[in-house]
Amino acid sequence: MTSFFIQVIASTFMYFHGRHDPALLAAFFILDATIPAAVFNLFNILVSDIIDDDQRKYSRKQPQSSMVFGTNALFTKPGNSLAPMLVVAVLNSYGYETLKNSYSDKEIIVKEVEDLHDVMFNLLCFIPLLLSLCQIAVWKFYKLRSNTDIIPKHVES
Repeated sequence: MTSFFIQVIASTFMYFHGRHDPALLAAFFILDATIPAAVFNLFNILVSDIIDDDQRKYSRKQPQSSMVFGTNALFTKPGNSLAPMLVVAVLNSYGYETLKNSYSDKEIIVKEVEDLHDVMFNLLCFIPLLLSLCQIAVWKFYKLRSNTDIIPKHVES
């Protein structure tokens, strides 16, 4: 959970203070890339905790691990595929394609470029902010317990 709160704080801080600070922008890029990558390495531990909790809560004989991992894939795979297309669609609505193709021309309108930069900056700040808030809302129901069992509870065969 701490990583999600760090993302929220960093995104908010970046939005209010980093629009014209390249060093802060670079630090935000590094932070935004490394925190999720570091936390994702622990994702299977969190998911196994959810599976154990579900099995105990509903007195299941077998864990529902395939259901949990399948549901995870149902949301993450389309998200990874559709997110770039949605971002490009938003940028195109602010003239990205037109400006990209007419970049060699000297007739670029400064106002259009500034609007496009504002949209890019807003996407840069608000996407991590919104995703972190969603993750906080979802993960607040689950906590890692102080489970010190060395022997696994289940071995799927």
